[in-house]
Amino acid sequence: MTVTAGISKVARHFQITVPKYVRESMDLHEGDMVNFEVRDGMVVFVPVVLRNKDQAYFWTQSWQSDIRESKENFKKGNFKKFKSIKEMRKYFSAK
Repeated sequence: MTVTAGISKVARHFQITVPKYVRESMDLHEGDMVNFEVRDGMVVFVPVVLRNKDQAYFWTQSWQSDIRESKENFKKGNFKKFKSIKEMRKYFSAK
């Protein structure tokens, strides 16, 4: 969907002000990061979140799929409770 949300002037040092409607609808805040893309003669900016490299695995499709599956199993009551770490280790070492 395309919405004209305002006009902004390119200021000194090529800074622009993001119109209030855009800030609010995109939930943008001071300090947020955005990625600029050039598409068919237009500039599009997309909010991004930077992550530590050592946490990148968490955001892979397979990891997120496993998390969703775990949450569904938990909602269904498909889990086992253990009284201790020792009991849990014994259970998993028997498998």
